[in-house]
Amino acid sequence: MSFASGYNAGMNLTAQLRADSRARRQEERQATLDERAEKRAKVQDEINDIKIKDTKNQIARQQKVRIQESLNRAASKVAVARFNETVKKLDPDDVEAYADVYAEHAPQVIDPDVRKTFQNIHAVHAANYKEREGTISYLRKEAKRKDVVKTLDEMDARGLSADPSTPEGMEKINGYKRYDMVNKQIESTGFTWDQTGIQPTGYTLSPEKMAVAEQALQKLNSEREEKKLKTPTERQRIDAATRVKAVETQPLPIRLEASFGGLPMDQNQREGLADAMMGMDLLEDSQRALEELGVPTGKGVGYVASQIMRFAQQDISVADFEAAVTRLIPKLARGTFGEVGVLTDVDIEAYKKTVASLGQTKGANELVMAHTQALISKNLRKTLTLLSSQGYDVSSPTFRAQAEKLKRSPRKVYRSRDAVGRYFKTDLETGAINAGDYVAIYDDKQKKVITQEVQPLETYKPKGN
Repeated sequence: MSFASGYNAGMNLTAQLRADSRARRQEERQATLDERAEKRAKVQDEINDIKIKDTKNQIARQQKVRIQESLNRAASKVAVARFNETVKKLDPDDVEAYADVYAEHAPQVIDPDVRKTFQNIHAVHAANYKEREGTISYLRKEAKRKDVVKTLDEMDARGLSADPSTPEGMEKINGYKRYDMVNKQIESTGFTWDQTGIQPTGYTLSPEKMAVAEQALQKLNSEREEKKLKTPTERQRIDAATRVKAVETQPLPIRLEASFGGLPMDQNQREGLADAMMGMDLLEDSQRALEELGVPTGKGVGYVASQIMRFAQQDISVADFEAAVTRLIPKLARGTFGEVGVLTDVDIEAYKKTVASLGQTKGANELVMAHTQALISKNLRKTLTLLSSQGYDVSSPTFRAQAEKLKRSPRKVYRSRDAVGRYFKTDLETGAINAGDYVAIYDDKQKKVITQEVQPLETYKPKGN
């Protein structure tokens, strides 16, 4: 083959390779566009499904309201019919007997429209009695008196007493009636006082607390009805989330235990948690390996010392340390920083800066590791809290044990005593840290990191203030 022929063949091959490369890139771009379009379509389908579910739920709620209104109307009409039949049998001159009948049936007429009719019927009956002047007001007073007597009997059964002739006594009676009304709703629905957010004292309720309790019961009833329309899986998640919410002020291990019976986590959630927990364990391994190095560290010094130990065949501690760091980097990248895919050399070098190295002084290494530990702990707390509050089951002994360990991990790291003076009090006042948490402080004089437990705010206030 001549030089010209070889050259032309080479040029043709190069052109063909370039064309193939362009074609592959075009195919990859088209595949990416197709994948994005498919994801958008899937998201739109999910949105449409949610809208359909919301519409169905709204229709179901409206139907339930209409059914309840129909039942109330029918019950009210039955009460009015009974009232009329009973009144017909009364002596026209027996005002007290009529007062008793009126007091008995009036609370049973709950439909607003039927109640108007009932009041009109009541006015006509009252007008038929002798000495009509003052009769209607007397009937109302008598009904109220009988209601007070009944309430006093109920209070007496609970060891309570009140004088209805005084304003204080009437307020006590009314407070009990408000309590009794809400308590009956709670007993009939199976909810608890804790769920209303109100704790009555002495079997009494103020108007304000009664309003809060009734609003809470309405919300609970609405949530219960909506829950009935959901799938078993959705109900499982909601039940677990409700249990966790009931103990949301308790420490993290208790909240995790309350999530028992919730939805199982998917593979990504499990792997993310596992990587983060493994990252914490490997960080501790790296810290121990660093402590056992037996060689000085620092700029230039660490490298020279490690090489001398290698030549002397005493490099076990150095190898242990480097191996610990090597194992830690992928778990730290994926479990804490959310990296996906294969880590490049650039990625690995970037993440190595977040852990100890032979090129840094001992104090600098401790500070870097404290920062990384605080970051991993924060991510773990946040992830476990979020999953439990969303109704996922994170109640396993492994997760609860990890939550116990997190108690002693620093929530904040202060790079100097001066930083403590500038930020610590503000962090404590704003809730960035709380009593019982731990913080890491770099002591400038000792050139080391000190971990301390945070005390209540008043402990740090100057005496006499």
